[in-house]
Amino acid sequence: MTVERQFLQGLRWTAASRLGSQIISWVGTIYVMRTLSPQDYGLSAICTAVLSIVAMAAEFGIGAGIVQAERLDKAQMRSIFGASILFSLSGAALVALLAPALAAFYQAPEAAPLIQIAALQLVMAPLSAMSDAQLRRDLRFRGSSVIEVVVALAATLTTAGMAWKGYGVWSLIIGPLAGTLARVVLLNLLVPLNLWPSFKLGAAKGLIGFGFKVALSRVASYVFGQSDVLIAGRMLSKNALGEYSVAMHLAMLPVSRVMSVVNQVTYPVIAQLHREAAPLRPALLMGLRLVAYVVVPVLWGLAALSPWLIPALLGPNWGGAVAPLQIVSVALPLRLLSVLQSSAIQGTGHAGIDLRNSITGVILMPCCFLIGGYFGAQGLALAWLIGLPLLVGQNIQRSSAVLGIGIGDALGALAKPAAFSAAMAAAVVATGTGCDAIGLPAWPSIVLMMGVASLVYLGLLFGLDRDSARQLLKLVRPSSAPDSPAA
Repeated sequence: MTVERQFLQGLRWTAASRLGSQIISWVGTIYVMRTLSPQDYGLSAICTAVLSIVAMAAEFGIGAGIVQAERLDKAQMRSIFGASILFSLSGAALVALLAPALAAFYQAPEAAPLIQIAALQLVMAPLSAMSDAQLRRDLRFRGSSVIEVVVALAATLTTAGMAWKGYGVWSLIIGPLAGTLARVVLLNLLVPLNLWPSFKLGAAKGLIGFGFKVALSRVASYVFGQSDVLIAGRMLSKNALGEYSVAMHLAMLPVSRVMSVVNQVTYPVIAQLHREAAPLRPALLMGLRLVAYVVVPVLWGLAALSPWLIPALLGPNWGGAVAPLQIVSVALPLRLLSVLQSSAIQGTGHAGIDLRNSITGVILMPCCFLIGGYFGAQGLALAWLIGLPLLVGQNIQRSSAVLGIGIGDALGALAKPAAFSAAMAAAVVATGTGCDAIGLPAWPSIVLMMGVASLVYLGLLFGLDRDSARQLLKLVRPSSAPDSPAA
């Protein structure tokens, strides 16, 4: 299978699953946002920020080590399984013990039991990590894609059902637990382990060492990505934190799904190509260009539409989320570039470079957020707009020797998607202003704006970049080729 076909096949299956789970998540999220209060989301944001850091550290990059390894034997697998159990249970115990102190730090004592219950995700994680890593190593995107949709459905239905029954913030804690449980069951049905863990870790020493660097990089990357919430939890009121977290949540809904697609496909494909000594640069530039053509118009269109969409969708209580949403939506496409770069570097085995890139983010972004926090939710959003370009530019320069992609290459891949998306956003604002002038109601105006956005963007894409349009069409065309790694 060619590099292009292998990459596109993975994108097709994974993007299809993310689209399905995205639709499910959006419908459920909108309902839950209308049901719960900003304070509920503020408490949930604190729990998520704390738990996610520990979860990445406890996973210890073991899945990444399995995917990237040249060869694996049963002794290594048993040892890795044992290490995964040890690290995850230790992380869960640490979170449970420190929950009261963490809640006190954020001046939210009611968050302590929420954090402790959410830590059960760490207990379940090792039961699916090995199966998931084996799927990705074998490039079996079809099976993992189906699982993702079912997991999203389980989590969303649980969250929405509990919110409907009046469980408040607990619906935001139990919903993800239901999704984690569904993932464990489905992955073990699809890829049974058929082995017992070994707690003699020597057999997997090399893989654990590689995973340690990956885990540190992920924790560092997450810290800079979540440091806005960690800092805002101390500097903003609960309502302001809730408005900012909802703005980030809405902007990250498309970004997180696409980042997940990019990471899930890019990392194992690059690892496979690296084992075969195949060229990497063409696949990376193609992936960056196609991903930009999907996510930049979604985010910039959301920014343009948000003054009309947020009040109509979430109600008048969420007006404070409009400006932060607009600002972060402009900046967040650069997160995709950062994720693609990180996955590619790890796939080639240069986890040390990726760790240095992540440490740069840990130093730079919290400094920006500390300054921005003094100016409220909009200041935090502006910190993304200022800090991300500086961070991504530095990291591209550091990684160019390994990946063969410089700043000029990255900007070239992003140029047309950004130009077409900017023209589309301008058309949306002009249409919305006209609708207001004639007194058209909110939802008809929104539908008209979305129609104009689609016509303008697709017209520019198919009129001025037909090669990329054809590549995007390949993602939605069924393929008769088997879902298997390249021979």
